[in-house]
Parts: sequence; structure tokens; C-alpha cells
Amino acid sequence: GMEITVTDGNGKTYTMTATDDLAGGVTIDSEAQDIYEEIDDGVTITRVNRNSLFALSNGFPVFTEGENTISVTGAYDYIGVRPMWWEL
Repeated sequence: GMEITVTDGNGKTYTMTATDDLAGGVTIDSEAQDIYEEIDDGVTITRVNRNSLFALSNGFPVFTEGENTISVTGAYDYIGVRPMWWEL
């Protein structure tokens, strides 16, 4: 299984625990409140909604000003963060 823990700049902790094994990596979209598994068949990458496979404590993570930390346990060796903000 997989467990992802995010602690925001204010010390609030969010934990997402997979209730089943996943074949690919996951994308967590806090704004849309979706967790997707990315499955690569060598030709295309398919995004499959996996919300039902995760138990969340404190809801979807929100990054705040200050130091935010991410930890992952399980058989995964890569964490990527893609900011989705913009300025007007």
C-alpha cells in the first residue's frame, strides 16, 4: 500500500492512505479534490480516478505559506510537485 503525508506551513497534517495496491503513480489534485492513477501502457498515459481507493484524514492537502513537507511510504521512489497557481 501507499501512505502520503503532507504537513503544511501551519503544522496541519493531511494523510492519504491507499486501501488497495496501485500499478502506477498518482496525481493528487487538491483543487478538484481528485486522486488519479497514471497508467502507462508504453503508448499512452491514462488517468483513472482513484478517489475510492484512498482514505483521507483532514481532506485534501493544501500548501500554505512557509515550509510544507511531503512524505510517502510504500514501494515508490519519486515525488513530484506541480504548482497550479497564477498571478493576475
